[in-house]
Amino acid sequence: MKKIALLLTILSYFHAIPLCVHAQECATILINGQTSNGSYCDQELPLTLEGEPAGGVFSGLGVIDNVFNPVDDEIPGIFSIVYDTPDGCRVFEVIELSTTDQEAEILYTPFFCTDSDTILRLADIGNLGEDGIFLIDGQTATTFEPAQAGVGVYEVTYTYADAATGCFSIDINNIIVEEPPSVEFEMPLVYCLNDPPGEITVPSDNVGTFTGPGISVNGMSFDPTIAGLGEHEILHNYCDFLAPDMCCNEARVTIEVIEEPAIGFRSLGSSCFTDNDTILYDGDPVPETTLFDWTIEDGEQIYNGGDTLIVRWNSPGDKLVSVEIANSSCSGSGSFSDMINAAGITLTTSEDQFVNLGESVDIEADGVTSSTGGAIQYSWSPAATLSCSDCSQPLAFPEETTTYIVSVSDGGSCVVTDSVTVTVIINYDVFIPNVFTPNDDGNNDELKIYGAGVEMVNFVIYDRWGGKVFETNDPSMGWNGTSANGKLLNTGVYIYVAEITFVDPEAPQLVKKGSVTLMR
Repeated sequence: MKKIALLLTILSYFHAIPLCVHAQECATILINGQTSNGSYCDQELPLTLEGEPAGGVFSGLGVIDNVFNPVDDEIPGIFSIVYDTPDGCRVFEVIELSTTDQEAEILYTPFFCTDSDTILRLADIGNLGEDGIFLIDGQTATTFEPAQAGVGVYEVTYTYADAATGCFSIDINNIIVEEPPSVEFEMPLVYCLNDPPGEITVPSDNVGTFTGPGISVNGMSFDPTIAGLGEHEILHNYCDFLAPDMCCNEARVTIEVIEEPAIGFRSLGSSCFTDNDTILYDGDPVPETTLFDWTIEDGEQIYNGGDTLIVRWNSPGDKLVSVEIANSSCSGSGSFSDMINAAGITLTTSEDQFVNLGESVDIEADGVTSSTGGAIQYSWSPAATLSCSDCSQPLAFPEETTTYIVSVSDGGSCVVTDSVTVTVIINYDVFIPNVFTPNDDGNNDELKIYGAGVEMVNFVIYDRWGGKVFETNDPSMGWNGTSANGKLLNTGVYIYVAEITFVDPEAPQLVKKGSVTLMR
């Protein structure tokens, strides 16, 4: 303290500046916003300096502007921070900076794959071993298991505490865990014996080592002639360069070398020709480079995948199917033809019909044939205005335009449908003759109301004196020229009034009045 007091006296003398022995007498120095505790560790650097009153200047070893941050070579040590206030007062703060007696260091951070069965002892990657403390993503840990942790980047914190100084040394790094490297590769699974060497393709950049019969010297092609007939296992092994001892993977495929293939195909079949049918090549195995040229009779190719063909037949029955294959590997080509049965029913219906309201018309499902020979079954709908719904030719009497749908089956799961539309012609006019001859000659013997869609009438006939001679509500009944008691009436002119109601509920009621001449 004597040395410090002497230093302050000398500084005050030479600079002619008022000197406060105690900071609180004329100014205060704050470190990181608080009153100094006099002792700090190097990991707390840099320290922010504040002076009260503000506006002064800081100086001293390790001080730049209002930041205290000495270089490593100056630590540990005792430092004096000087603050000159705007009004000429000078104060100081003595700080002791300490450090740890040893530095914590993570020697290496391993790279793992998720299939690793390693249990890493963390003390083995710290330079101070168990004298330090490890945290994995903020949690205390002594070991690390990549298979349990899974894919990710894990922050490793290694901390050493110096009991003498109370300071800490910290080192931080990452442990990386990834999926095993991709080792998939591509090559034909089937070769013909006389094929030239085929190239092996690795989609990723992970090109490792290929082994197995027929593998070339450069390890990137397969020679079926060297491998010979039969099945051969090809192995691809690759280790990640970041962890060749920790992160490896392998893939195996079985390659078959064959003679020139026999050709054939089969149909998976469909319950009805209207459904899609799948035709599969089922001959001897051929290389993936084989080209298939399909020809089908009376059908449409929906999908052509080479060895798989999806078709939709136009009609039931036996269909001729042919395939020709050309191998870009195996020399030569071949063809094969066979008949495939397309199950199902053919159906045609009568033309669309027109009918007056209140009348009927025949509709028909004709031309029905079944490739299976089963009993034909019919189902018409809507059935309410049909004479029968399970026959081939019902009588239709619709009150409005109606589309009748017929479904036909042969006892199996194949059902085909078609339709007939009956258009109803509505005429709200009627005809009442003005003369009739009730002489029993079978020609114009009754006076009737003629018209389509008539549901009910009130038909009344009067003589010239206003006497009622006939009345009916039945639109099908006519007047035969007699009185109510059956007496023949004389030739003459008679008056009629007809109130007519139609079948169509939206049609207005019609009233007709007129005269008719009775002639004998």
